[in-house]
Amino acid sequence: MSTPKPITFASLVSAIQRQQWIVAGQRILLACSGGLDSVVMLYLFASAAKQGPLGVIHLNHGLRSTAS
Repeated sequence: MSTPKPITFASLVSAIQRQQWIVAGQRILLACSGGLDSVVMLYLFASAAKQGPLGVIHLNHGLRSTAS
């Protein structure tokens, strides 16, 4: 059995571009809670979406009381 290829940030950006999740000039709106996974998603899409506008809204799940 072969060892799987490691997933890198560059490979994720390439996959987003190759799968055409982002089309040049297309508006993108991401909902981010501020957690690590949301911030990584935002950074990933910002890196992949250099041709178009990227909007972000804060989504408060209400799990951390006043911390969020």
